Amino acid sequence: MTVSPNLLDRVASAQRGNDAVPFDGATAARTWILAAIDGTGSREWNPNGGGGGSSVARFFQDLKTPPPLKTYLHGPSDGVTGRDMLETLSATYEWLRGLCSSTPDHCLVLVGHSRGGAGCVELARRLQQDSVRVHFMGLYDAVDRTMSSDVAAENVPANVVTLYHAMRDPRVGSRTSFGNCAKQVSSQTKYEWKYFWGTHGAVGGSPETGGTTQSKLFGANRTSYTSLTPQQEATAVKEADLFVRTGARGAGVPL
Repeated sequence: MTVSPNLLDRVASAQRGNDAVPFDGATAARTWILAAIDGTGSREWNPNGGGGGSSVARFFQDLKTPPPLKTYLHGPSDGVTGRDMLETLSATYEWLRGLCSSTPDHCLVLVGHSRGGAGCVELARRLQQDSVRVHFMGLYDAVDRTMSSDVAAENVPANVVTLYHAMRDPRVGSRTSFGNCAKQVSSQTKYEWKYFWGTHGAVGGSPETGGTTQSKLFGANRTSYTSLTPQQEATAVKEADLFVRTGARGAGVPL
């Protein structure tokens, strides 16, 4: 994956302190910063990026903070290893580190789907060494799936204050070749998780039934979950997103 020049520009700008935005009473003395990372192949199934319809994209759209303080990132294009996301993670880490250090009283939010969720955990791990807290992390069926040894996504670090993780119910039989990451959580973190009766894609806002792009990309017709109806998938999309957003609003995130 090629890293967006816009993101790299913002990395440099944040390091110079140019992206610091003063807060006022309307934000309750908080400046909200967001990095939202979608899942594998999102350039195909969410082609409009931050203006698209995936759950991560809609969270990005709805979080009330100025555009310079939030970024949407596509997930990896390499469906086998996901390694093409490593450069994006490194650039995003530098951007967040610079922005958080130059923005007083900030609250950082990380949201991700699939391997993008694993990326959020890795970003939190890297930011922990800079004493940066993650105020809220929202995960939509986060998976690691051999991204590389450079990404540590099994254990959620203690600098994450609140974590909500929506996961596909294993009984659905969706993507049985890989399970969820981010299931080992510090006792210092407020942690809520819930299973939803839908596919991996549906939990992230992109159903895999009825000839959708997700089903064509990942071969839904070859798995046991073809018995899911489009309505069940639509319900999973809605309920998983509501779960994460409820957790975010409870943590004060302005959606």
